[in-house]
Amino acid sequence: LLKSFSVIVICCLIGYNTINANVNYFYMNMRYERTVNIASNVLDDICETPEYLTKTDKVAVWGANAKLLQDGYEYNPTLPLIRGSEDTHNVLISQRHYKLFWLNFLGVNINTATVDEIYEISETTEFKNMPCYPQKGYVKCINDIIVVKLGAVEQSYGYYGY
Repeated sequence: LLKSFSVIVICCLIGYNTINANVNYFYMNMRYERTVNIASNVLDDICETPEYLTKTDKVAVWGANAKLLQDGYEYNPTLPLIRGSEDTHNVLISQRHYKLFWLNFLGVNINTATVDEIYEISETTEFKNMPCYPQKGYVKCINDIIVVKLGAVEQSYGYYGY
């Protein structure tokens, strides 16, 4: 009787884990598809900006957790790839992630702004009046840097992000 019960429990665990793995794979695949689409749209809009490559080649991506931009901040780089970001739209959670995604998946090397330049731009009225992705005007040239505003500035959570 104990042997039969053990076999039933093991079969149930195998079935549960199989379903759980397939559901997680489905959601992970959906995030990947959203990520590719969003990253491609943003890159297209950057390239269509008249100032890009004629006036500047530097890009600042806003809408990511500012903690991840700071030097010395340690985080597990595999977690965003597995779980995605907080907004569940894509797995790109920082300017660094966008830069690496554009380079490794789309083959485009983008020169990005420094943390100080990003914060300096974020204090301008022009930036604060910009709409967020996907509204028209979320990509704009400010202070000779192409600025991409993916999310609103939120300080209530203790960081600038979306």
